[in-house]
Amino acid sequence: YTPVSKPGSEPCRRVNVSIPGQPALAVISWPGPSAVTFAIPEGKRDLRDAVAISLRVAVNPLSELNAPEADPTLLIRVTDGKGQSVITGIRAEEPALRFPVGEVEADEMFGPMFTGKAPLTTLRVPRLELIDWSDVREVSLVTEGSGELFLADVEVVR
Repeated sequence: YTPVSKPGSEPCRRVNVSIPGQPALAVISWPGPSAVTFAIPEGKRDLRDAVAISLRVAVNPLSELNAPEADPTLLIRVTDGKGQSVITGIRAEEPALRFPVGEVEADEMFGPMFTGKAPLTTLRVPRLELIDWSDVREVSLVTEGSGELFLADVEVVR
């Protein structure tokens, strides 16, 4: 679909960036230090069997918030029912946060187009033992700089 056939879909950039499989996704933007928080629903908060938190992400190559020479900085924060949090960083060389290979070209009909593909890549963060995993209330993506990601999944791996 295009923004003409589905108004409001402009931020997804589906006609400007090829994402293999075209899955449902969210576009997460941050102009500076920020956090996007996902609340864990009641009845699903016991994550003692979890071994990792998994995300499927891709850097948006058309966003002015992403520079080709700088990969975004991302941290994961997990908070329990007592308000205690543990924050873990993502390794700097993480392939999922690499700027995709390709060029931005002008197109008269659609505006800027990306010549490469932006595959959603899995990013796994191992569980840290510093909180009560039997009562996890939220998982947050914490950023230190600016950037924009396509986000398809946030899940707990058991």
